[in-house]
Amino acid sequence: MVRVHFHFSEGDVVVRLFDREAPRTTRHFLEYVEEGYYNNASIYRTVREDNQPGEPVKLSIVEGGYYNEYYADMLRAGFAGRGSYDQALGPHGTHSCIRVETTGETGILHKDGVLSMGRCAPDQVDDSFFFCIGDQPDLDEGGRRSGDGLGFSAFGIVEEGMELLRDIQGRAAEGQLLEKPARILSVTVDRN
Repeated sequence: MVRVHFHFSEGDVVVRLFDREAPRTTRHFLEYVEEGYYNNASIYRTVREDNQPGEPVKLSIVEGGYYNEYYADMLRAGFAGRGSYDQALGPHGTHSCIRVETTGETGILHKDGVLSMGRCAPDQVDDSFFFCIGDQPDLDEGGRRSGDGLGFSAFGIVEEGMELLRDIQGRAAEGQLLEKPARILSVTVDRN
């Protein structure tokens, strides 16, 4: 069983990874963890009922990884009127994006506490990740949020620390951009 520990100054979030059910996404994420990529990254985005203007499909998540200034205006506006996503300007990790591992393939639904990967292209995930706060069925394959029906790549579940993630989600934000991102001191792996 593989677990990752997100170490914040306020406490830890412990996540059990579904390495058998979502092997491709788990391997991709662990490549970043094992090279220390997420050390000193942050949770910088909060998505909640009050900051999704004009969005017909409401979400409840917190997103993290490495923040890129390209996102600044979009997040402050709650992604409203963002136009098209420009891959050339968006964040890029140290590894190539991988194909979305759908919930239809894995059987892992976007339930409360699920860890999933952000997308860098219509059918690919990148280095960003997010935690579901409450059940988010519109992020599953066939859901309405991605626009293409593929959904997102769920691959883990929080075992400890949901109260910290809920606290982070409720913090002051300008649009969806947290005024004070929650800094991740380090992310470590436990393979017991």
